[in-house]
Amino acid sequence: MSKASFTKGDWSFKMEKGKWLGTLRSSGGKVIAIFKRQPSQADMNLIATAPEMYALLENIAEYQFDKPTDSSKQAAIRELLAKARCEHE
Repeated sequence: MSKASFTKGDWSFKMEKGKWLGTLRSSGGKVIAIFKRQPSQADMNLIATAPEMYALLENIAEYQFDKPTDSSKQAAIRELLAKARCEHE
């Protein structure tokens, strides 16, 4: 499995004071995205939890499958992780 090149860590969304834009930042302060208008709370939550979901799926794909019937689920998770790393066709 290739290494992910996206920004790691906690992400958070914040509307900038006095401006009509918001930023999505990593816990280290790196700007990941700039929004011209505020996304819905559901969209913000989904985007901000992406690194955590990626890490959990990566852990599941590597360590949680032990039954022969799990191979299709494992393959689906690995395919999704590859898509997140821009390795899909």
